[in-house]
Amino acid sequence: MIQSNLRILMAHSGIKTLRELGRRANVSWKIISNLDNNEDIDTIQLRNLLKICLALNCTLDQLISIDYKSIHSDL
Repeated sequence: MIQSNLRILMAHSGIKTLRELGRRANVSWKIISNLDNNEDIDTIQLRNLLKICLALNCTLDQLISIDYKSIHSDL
């Protein structure tokens, strides 16, 4: 399972809305929405995830949590 820590990181960064984050990161609303809702995170391009990390002043492993055991069982 892949999950985002988006709301926690937004709070730490002082970013109050998803729209503000999208504007700061220069990524589409759909990408931000998917990340916020933990939907199709595995299809988001790395470049866009890194833009979000830059806007949130975090690393990729802080933004995304991966449960490798559940991923392995899906294969």
